[in-house]
Amino acid sequence: MNNYNVYQPQPQAEKVLQMAEEKRKIKKSANLIGAVFIILWLLPQVVGGILGDTAKLLGKTVEFGRIFSDPAFNMVLQTVLSILFFTLPFLIIPLGLGKSINELAAIKKPKKELFAPLVLVGVGISGFANIITNNIAAYFDSFGIHITAPDLNYPEGVFGFALSFIAVAVVPGLVEEFATRGMVMGAAQEFGKDYALITSAVFFALMHGNLVQIPFAFIMGIILGFAVIKTGSLVTGMAIHFLNNAVSITMSYMMENIGSIIIQNLILLVYIGICSVLLFVGIYLSQKREESIWSFEKSETALGLADKLKHFFFAPTMIIAMALTVLDCISTITLG
Repeated sequence: MNNYNVYQPQPQAEKVLQMAEEKRKIKKSANLIGAVFIILWLLPQVVGGILGDTAKLLGKTVEFGRIFSDPAFNMVLQTVLSILFFTLPFLIIPLGLGKSINELAAIKKPKKELFAPLVLVGVGISGFANIITNNIAAYFDSFGIHITAPDLNYPEGVFGFALSFIAVAVVPGLVEEFATRGMVMGAAQEFGKDYALITSAVFFALMHGNLVQIPFAFIMGIILGFAVIKTGSLVTGMAIHFLNNAVSITMSYMMENIGSIIIQNLILLVYIGICSVLLFVGIYLSQKREESIWSFEKSETALGLADKLKHFFFAPTMIIAMALTVLDCISTITLG
């Protein structure tokens, strides 16, 4: 006997319900990610205020000033603060979503056949992006627009280089990847890999807060995110991030200690040549596979990519995060 009274949801109605649920989840994760950004923006100011008040309380402002002006101390302080800033606030994301850290951050062995090609391509592209970034400020200067970016005062000597290497290459390679490709991108992957890639790259760019670094950070965010997704492991992103920063800090020390412009230009040409070779070899190794590694499978979500991005960026805390970044960028610009 046929039962004609049983309600059977229509496919269109099911899709509408699915879209509404995806919208709710995207806004929830976006608000958590935006909240983390706001905390990250406030923390340096809070810590700076606490240290300043402590100095005044102790009546040793001059002594404290000397300590904080010491490049070696600054490297140690930056290392400690980076570890704290890029771990603790980001734990809000898995807690808010009711998930474990392991569910979001793919901390496991990467796919062997993809690891080497993507690391080589990543390091090669990042090298060229570094060169372009280093010329952005000069380009704007030619139009009378002066943009300032954070300029670290590196300590001298072998010990100073070791401190700087840890602070600039080792620690960011670990904690920034945990934060952005782990927590942020991990929270977004439920709604599609392309969506997760774009949102995490934008977050990574906003995190840098100045017009010189934002374009480079976005490019690097795409490279790092793609490599992590394709190899299924955060280790790949950590490797590329570490190698890029390691080369950057090493080049900085080399250029600083070489007075000859000719030798500096020769080193730069060698660097460009090495990046070209790495990029070529990485692409060549990737082409040896039967299937292309340069694309994602189609997302099975009800919402399209444009709608997902709209819900993400129009979440209240993300609007605040973007506004704070705009203010930071404006504060780095001087005219004339």
